[in-house]
Amino acid sequence: MDIALVLDKIRPGAAWRMSDTYPNLVATWGDNQQTCPTLQEMETAWAEMQAGPTLQEIKAAKLQQIDSWTATAITSGFTSATTGIVAAYDSTEADQQNIMLMLQAAQTADFATHPVYQGQIPIRAVPENQTSKVVLQHNAAQMQQLVIDMALHIGECKRKGWQLQEAVAETETAEDLEALYIKI
Repeated sequence: MDIALVLDKIRPGAAWRMSDTYPNLVATWGDNQQTCPTLQEMETAWAEMQAGPTLQEIKAAKLQQIDSWTATAITSGFTSATTGIVAAYDSTEADQQNIMLMLQAAQTADFATHPVYQGQIPIRAVPENQTSKVVLQHNAAQMQQLVIDMALHIGECKRKGWQLQEAVAETETAEDLEALYIKI
């Protein structure tokens, strides 16, 4: 048994000296807040540690992986053809907020005549079959469609995440969980 690993699991943060035997551990226990574990308690913890993660622990890890996947998928960009050109738009949280602010600007009464906008919102995106961003101009209707396309992208990512969460809940073995493939 690895005494250090066991103590880290069952008495995290306890003050003790490295010992090669249980009697030496008891004799040198230096923590006033936590009691020295019994030999049985340490052996039980060691056996559990050797058994590997439980199905619930594997499910929890897979659910964290799904949450991470969903967040990454949402912020990895989306496509829209709102300007008549299929283009890939950025969708980090800041991009999402900026697009929503630009939509609000496009809905103002003086949007068409405002000296900054003059009826157009410039947004950089990567057109299909190209590798670098270009500035695409968007009128008010195109901004509305861009937000719809962004919302559909977010909704699709969430739907896929929810489906994966349901699949995790329905699995009954660790092997089935490990086989559950998550792809962005």
